[in-house]
Formats: sequence, structure tokens, C-alpha cells
Amino acid sequence: MHDEHDFLSPEHVDEYIEQFPKSLNTDDAYLINDLQQYYQESAQQHTTSLNHVWERMRVQQAYKDHATENALASTASTTSQQPVEMQKRIITMQQKSGAQNKTNKQKIGLITTTAAVVVLVASMLIAFTALQPGKQKGHTSTASNNTTTKAATPFVPHIGAPDPGIYITTVGNGNDMPLKKIDLKTHKVVWTYKLGNSSLTTPVAQEGAIYIAHDQTPGNDKFVTAIDSKTGKPRWEADLGSDIEIQHIPITDEMRAAHEEMGSPFPAKQKYIDNMVDHSWLATPTVVNGVVYMENEGGRITALDASTGKQLWVQKVGDIAYVDGTRYNANPLVVVNNVVYGSIHKTLFALDANTGKRVWLKTIDDQQIFAAPVVDNGMIYLTSAHAGSHTTTNASATAYAYNSQNGQLVWSKDLGKQYTVGSITLANHMLYVGTLAMTGGTDMGAANFTSHMFFALSETNGEIKWQNTVGSPFVTPLFENNILYLQEAATFNNGVKQTPDILHAYNPTTGVQLWQKNIDGISPAELHDGIIYGTGPGHDVSALSAKDGSVLWQGEYAAKAIDKMGEDGGRVFSLTVVPQK
Repeated sequence: MHDEHDFLSPEHVDEYIEQFPKSLNTDDAYLINDLQQYYQESAQQHTTSLNHVWERMRVQQAYKDHATENALASTASTTSQQPVEMQKRIITMQQKSGAQNKTNKQKIGLITTTAAVVVLVASMLIAFTALQPGKQKGHTSTASNNTTTKAATPFVPHIGAPDPGIYITTVGNGNDMPLKKIDLKTHKVVWTYKLGNSSLTTPVAQEGAIYIAHDQTPGNDKFVTAIDSKTGKPRWEADLGSDIEIQHIPITDEMRAAHEEMGSPFPAKQKYIDNMVDHSWLATPTVVNGVVYMENEGGRITALDASTGKQLWVQKVGDIAYVDGTRYNANPLVVVNNVVYGSIHKTLFALDANTGKRVWLKTIDDQQIFAAPVVDNGMIYLTSAHAGSHTTTNASATAYAYNSQNGQLVWSKDLGKQYTVGSITLANHMLYVGTLAMTGGTDMGAANFTSHMFFALSETNGEIKWQNTVGSPFVTPLFENNILYLQEAATFNNGVKQTPDILHAYNPTTGVQLWQKNIDGISPAELHDGIIYGTGPGHDVSALSAKDGSVLWQGEYAAKAIDKMGEDGGRVFSLTVVPQK
């Protein structure tokens, strides 16, 4: 028998579950989570069909997402590029991919299957209007806030800059994503450290160590580990606990009717379904002045001693990265002049870096999702996009400038009807940001999401200085010697590649192109001393010349990861470079 607050019974689990499938390998779990976020109620209402979708998702996706398919738009469009509003999780999973061709082919199958799910459950979507914020009768939250630190063998801290090298995480078979150090001169692996499971974040090199956030199976707890950059030995590992919310979702008459139709009726006495949402996932850490700062999806900010991992303080900012049943990512924090600046959902905040106490907090419309902030010269620059743009045509994007002292808005710039927008990159007194436009049609079935836009804005007032259609929200521009480098991602149609990855070099002030180079399969990530470092193709790390985009060297560092469909999803997942002095 079911109690009034009974957890989901087996026949209902796949319809409402929000947590990651812990039994799957790393990438499968990530991809299932992304599908749950994007397709929301449709994905939750039809377990049988979703099982087929999950089987298609056994192929690994890539870092810093460029172009993923939109399931609803795919019913009226043959284009396979799908916009995603899931910020860094999907951004992390595609841009640095060495297997974009295979990934996009798999997305076509995924979208086709999911479109079928949408058709099957379209008549039941009204049943889930009760899930909108403000219509839930209540929820409880359980959060484990006690940080525990496991110290490694006593060590003498490596004070100063981290050891030069290329630090990468790779995806192979199983759940483990090892962290590796590559020698800058010999290009050989110096050491490998197994994280124990997976990481959605980028390694951070500071204080003579590499800091990385990750999870471990089993359980929902999230961890931060500090690894000595010279030896590859762990200094400490901090367990930040979990941040779980249990939503008591009222069962409406429409939901009862839908379940009757599916042959799985709710017991008459059952009034609620308890749905677990995991807000524990961490953003990439920020390490400043001997302190590690992190934000999770539940708006919990944690400060740790960078030498020992000991918790210094914890602060909740009063907002979560969860809107209308969709989870969004936490954003990396920025620390300037002893103030921690951050954003989550609709909230922009400033905290005292020593105590975690609030300095100020500002909010915008609750249907907007802030990207990560950039702080410079007393100003905070960031963007936002409409949270519902993946289910409605309310697409919009805005750039903002706030006073960092008091949080007052200085200016805002409407970037038009954009489906999603990336984080701002600041260089040459200009703000650079990519978007994915929503063009054509008045509803999701007729809309077209294939138009990328890249804007160069004045930092003074947000005026658009120039724009093109090369960049996207999933590509970070690189700068050196007054040249802007921007990747144009490969495009696909029905799984067939139409155009390759192309590296463009521009005058950053005028937007005039200087040259372009076919770099198919390579995703540029960092630029140091005339060398562009990127992931791909395949299992490789590549180094390109900033003069003309030619390949300087390539090396294979990721293992093969053959799934049940025979596809190899092994790849380099993230990359951080510490250059030679």
C-alpha cells in the first residue's frame, strides 16, 4: 500500500525521477541527466520509450558543447544542431570533444527517439502544470553541510605557482575519469591520478596544486581534491556532503487520468509523489589567496583552506539552479579585493571572502538564468537567457553591467531573440559573447535554432561594435597579441557532416577576419605563448600555431571506451595549461 507521501513505486520511478542513475557509467549518467533536464515532463512520463532513448545515449558526449539537437524543433527541421540551456554541464560535455562526428550522429538517433516520446505523451503534458513553482503544496530539503577532510600523507606545501604542464581529465571505460599531467616539452604523461569517479569541472592550477571537484559512487556526496602538481600525490580530499531536496508533488486529477490511461493508476489514498532533486553538483572551484571557493546548484557557497581542505565557512545565498522542473548548473565564483562574486538562477550576489557574510544581493526576473560573472575595474559583467526558452518561444538574451561595490545596475543590452547565451569574455576593453538564435516560427514546432551569433560589445555602455555568425554560446574566444581566435563548430544534417571545425583569426576591434584554418575534430581550449592547446581529434590533445592554425604536435592520451553499440566514446574531457615561465 502507498502512504500519502510514499516515494515513487517501481512503476512510477522512471516517470518522475530527477536523480542520476548511479548504476551507469559516468557519461551515461551525465547524458541521462541532460535529457531529463531538457525534455522535462515528456521524458518523465513514458518510461518504456525513454529506455530506448537511454540506450542511444551510451555514446560519450564532449566538452564545451557546440551544437546539440533540439527535440521539439526536430519534428519540423532536419538540422541536427540542438541548443541547450544547461550551461556548463553541456558546455563541458561537448566543446572539448575529440569525437564530435560520432557524437552528432548519435544525437540524431537520440532526437528521433525522443521526438517519438514527445508525440506519445503530448496529450498528457497538461497534467504536469502542477509542477510549476508556486503550485507545489510543499517540499522538504535535506542537506549534508558538514565538510569532512581526509588528509593524505603529511606534506610540505609546494608554495607558489603550480608546476608547468598540461593537466587533463579523460573519459574511458568505467566510471573513473583520471587526472593526468603531460610534460610541455616531451609531451609524455608525467603522472596519473584516479579521481575515483567523475568530474564535470575543469582542473584549477593554483598554490602549487591542482584542485578539482568530483563525485564518487555510491552516494550523492561531492568532493574536492587537491593534488600536488609536481608529484601527482593527493594533499587532501574534502567531502562537501550532499544537498538534496524532496519535492512533495500533489497528484492532480489530470495526472490520475493520465495514469489510468497508461494502465498504472495511483492508489486512491495517495495524494503526493515524492520527487528527489539533487542540488549537490559543484561548479569549477576558484582558488584565491590560499582559499578554495565553490558554488553548488543549491546556492551553497563553501570556502576551504587550500592547504588543508578544512572548511572555513558555508553560506546559502537563497536561490537554486532549478526552474520549472529543469536543473541548471552552478557557476564558477570570482574573488576580487576580498569579495566573492557569484550568480545562480536569477540572483547576483557578493559575499565577504573571509566570513561568507552577504555584502549585497540583486535579482532579476525569475524566468531568467544568469551565466557566470566577469569582474573588472569595479564592474561586473554577465549575461542571462530566458529559462523557459527550451519549451516556449519566449527566447531572449541580455548583457548587463553592475557596480561591484553596491550591485547597482549600470547598463543592460538586449541581445535579441536568442535561445541561449554564453558567458562574457573580457579583452581589449570589449565584451565578447556568443549566442544561439531562435529564428522563424511562432511556436516550438516551427522554430529554427541553427543561427549562431557572436557579439563584440563596448564595456562602457553595451553598444554592439561588431557581430558575426561564427561564434556560439559554447565556444570561448581566445586572445593574444591583439588577435581574437574563434572556433566555428562543425555542422551536421541528418548525421552527415556538412562543414568541418574551422579556426578563425580576427581583429578584435573591427571583427575583420585575418585568416581561417580547417582544424576538423579539434576544439581549442587555451592559448599561451603562440600555442593554441585543444582537445581532439579522437583521443588526442593537439597544439596549434597561433600564426596560421597549423598543427605543431598531437598526442593520444585517452583510452578507448567502446559501448554496447560499438561506438568509441573515449576522449579528453577537460584541459588546463600551466605554461613555462
